Amino acid sequence: MKSPLTGKEMKLMSEPSTLTYRGKQYNVNYHFYLCELSNEQFTTTELDEQNLLELNKQVKLAFSDIRPWGFYEILLDTDYTKVKQITVNPGQKLSYQYHEKRKEYWTIVKGSATIILDDEKVFRNQGESIHIPLGSKHRIINETDDILIFIEVQTGESFDEEDIVRIEDDYGRQD
Repeated sequence: MKSPLTGKEMKLMSEPSTLTYRGKQYNVNYHFYLCELSNEQFTTTELDEQNLLELNKQVKLAFSDIRPWGFYEILLDTDYTKVKQITVNPGQKLSYQYHEKRKEYWTIVKGSATIILDDEKVFRNQGESIHIPLGSKHRIINETDDILIFIEVQTGESFDEEDIVRIEDDYGRQD
């Protein structure tokens, strides 16, 4: 390979290594290109295909969770916000609950939702949104035969799953 900077010939060097993710080790090949004349060095890393597929699966599992009503995937998780894509199976509903440390904004991206907000029933369709204020009791219900997908944006002091105070839950879950 020739250097993109100087055009001089570079030599490929490889060094096997490991990457640890969530307590499991993956084989990694650490590659670097060295040009002895100009002291240039470029580096790349690669996982073999099997390890890459396994690591990708583990990372995806780390950012998703299966629930009795469907599942969610975490799209963004920072110290100032958390964004989830939530899928609710037909005929299912989330707990009637409230949060003490966060408010939420929901946007329906697929399907139609029945929402209970502070004991009032409202409806939202694809492309429509609703604000869930801090401390407001809320629940989303999929009363259709198709999946419901919505984006949940959380803002506030904490985004832990422990900040759920359940008032009613069809699946027997407790706080």
